[in-house]
Amino acid sequence: MFMKGMENREKHLLTEYTTILRNYKDMKKDLDETKTKNATKDDEIKHLREKMTLLQKGLADSNDLLESQMSNDDYSLGFMAAENESMSLVEEQFRLNIDELLEENLDFWLRFSTAFGQIQGYDTSIEDLQGEISKLEQRKKQDGSGTAKYALRSDVRPLFRHLREINTDLGLWLEKGAALKEELKSRFESLCNIQEEITKALKSSAEDDDFKFTSYQAAKFQGEVLNMKQENNKVADELQAGLDHITTLQLEIDKTLGMLTEEFALSGSKNRSELDLQHSDSRSRVPLRSFIFGSKQKKTKPSIFSCMHPSLYRKMKASTPT
Repeated sequence: MFMKGMENREKHLLTEYTTILRNYKDMKKDLDETKTKNATKDDEIKHLREKMTLLQKGLADSNDLLESQMSNDDYSLGFMAAENESMSLVEEQFRLNIDELLEENLDFWLRFSTAFGQIQGYDTSIEDLQGEISKLEQRKKQDGSGTAKYALRSDVRPLFRHLREINTDLGLWLEKGAALKEELKSRFESLCNIQEEITKALKSSAEDDDFKFTSYQAAKFQGEVLNMKQENNKVADELQAGLDHITTLQLEIDKTLGMLTEEFALSGSKNRSELDLQHSDSRSRVPLRSFIFGSKQKKTKPSIFSCMHPSLYRKMKASTPT
């Protein structure tokens, strides 16, 4: 029941997240196209109104006035273009950082789903082995003789070895789960850093009195980051539940192995060659985190403020403690 509920929640979260990501990208594309069209229409309306004003003032001085107005328009358009470029660079950097985290989240979900799918297999295998062990215990009780445990030892040993193998796999799963947990922690810290940079960008823009980065833009990005943090916490809770469940399975297996060792005199079942082989494997084993995620170094992301207007960047840098 635990695994069924866990699997259903995990599938629901994955479907919901994938849908949100797809809708978000479509909405972002439509919004960018709409903004571009609106900006073009506003420019056309502005120029049409200016031309109408010039025609109404008369043909005599229309040429001189037109030249002067065109010169002013060139200056205004150049200033507005520079301003919009600076603003779009700040927004673009935030957009790139958030989109990169969204892509990483999707990759994480695939690995997270694979790991959780293994838990159901462990549950089923352990349940089957426990059932076989119970049958052997019943046979031992029905026989009643002191030699029964030795007669059944050949039947118990395969079950004993299988339980030990599963116990080893559970230990590896816990290592994998711990690595996923650290990845969630790192992603949460990245989201917090983005929130701090958004706040700094808004403050620096306000102090510069140019408002290249507005409170509306900041609130939009902060809302996206907040939703991602909430989703991150939800996944962390699901992962912790899985870690707790695997730990419980390990304790149950340890208890069963101890019982089998005592009741069927299996204390010497692990010979020296098996111990040596396990010791050799443990020394040559590649670290699990490097095997799963690779050993690539974490790249340093450029600061948002490096894309700002020079005066705004210098002011922010001066206000940041070294």
